[in-house]
Amino acid sequence: MTLAASTGMFAAVVYTYPLGVFMPAIQQETGWTRAQISSGLPIFSVIAIVFAPAVGYMVDRVGSRLVALVGLTAYCAFVGGLSLAGHSIWTWWLLWLGVAFSALLIKPTVWTKAVAGHFTSARGMALGVALCGAGLGAAVVPMLSNLLMVQYSWRVGYVILGLGTALVALPLTFLFFRDPKTQKNDPSALAAVGLTGKEGLTSRAFYLLAATAYLSTAAAASISLNFVPIMASFHLSTTDAAGIASLIGISSIFGRLVCGWLLDKFNARMVTACFFAMPLLAGAIILALPINIGAAAVIAMAIGLAVGSEIDCIAYLTSRYVGLKNYGLIFGTIAGCISLGAGTGPFFSSWVYDATGGYKAVVLAIVPAVIGALVLLAGLGRYPDLSAGKLRADPEP
Repeated sequence: MTLAASTGMFAAVVYTYPLGVFMPAIQQETGWTRAQISSGLPIFSVIAIVFAPAVGYMVDRVGSRLVALVGLTAYCAFVGGLSLAGHSIWTWWLLWLGVAFSALLIKPTVWTKAVAGHFTSARGMALGVALCGAGLGAAVVPMLSNLLMVQYSWRVGYVILGLGTALVALPLTFLFFRDPKTQKNDPSALAAVGLTGKEGLTSRAFYLLAATAYLSTAAAASISLNFVPIMASFHLSTTDAAGIASLIGISSIFGRLVCGWLLDKFNARMVTACFFAMPLLAGAIILALPINIGAAAVIAMAIGLAVGSEIDCIAYLTSRYVGLKNYGLIFGTIAGCISLGAGTGPFFSSWVYDATGGYKAVVLAIVPAVIGALVLLAGLGRYPDLSAGKLRADPEP
């Protein structure tokens, strides 16, 4: 089941990473600015922040499996459909609306609700394994997109990415992905334990986690999703930058597994803080050192550790602070903040590039964002004792 969830998470990031690689060709063919091309991401973010709670509620009521199967089918079709964009920017925006709505149905809420419901003491590692698919996507998709761009075109690239994702993810999800038990009289039914939706959405922990998720994601995404054009602005070739970008995915896979293990063994807030601080290291290198292949590789690995841990940490902390009874609704709302950060961060980067001709101001802006996330994270207390301790198999490290 974790393999199926991992494949679903791979699919969930396919729409993001080709954009930086395809952007110069799209700009040359259509004449749109980079901010206009990147505007698909904030479109997704706005839709995510509005509708993610509804998707989470749907997951709580009908289960993750049905939502995932419907979502994957529609999502893969719309990713391939991006190839149909005409010269009017409105066609691009309309296609991104389809991508945005369908992608909501395969975001982390869907996969993590089911996985978290099957595990207790090993929940961190299970989530790390399941979410590794996103890291694999970060490692493979940029190189694959560059290959498709060189061999064919950005339009053919989107078609192949959409079709290929469907051929892999749909069969595995259909065969292996299952919802956890929810009967209250079943001692293994962890999905029945936790706060009500109202209690969770009005809790202090919810607001702190939502704000932390937004700031940390926006900071990491500002660099990760624009890594290729950022490195190219420092005179690395697009091919070299795309190759180095794969280290983001490789590092994120490593980060997910290590982070998942650490979450089960040590204080989860401290583990989260260490990983969320990684963009500060990347920013310091960009500002202080000459950018060559070696420096770019270190930047990619630091960003990969942040990207790889963000969803795992927030998903894990959400399950511990609010429980799994209404996890879909509560984490779905937080996931909307994650999507908002993933969309507004790269859009801000592209806007800064259009305005200044460079990305240094972006790097300066992520410093207060990361520091703010760490301060908010520090405000979380110990895990609450939900349902007489039924949620926690072990005390907080």
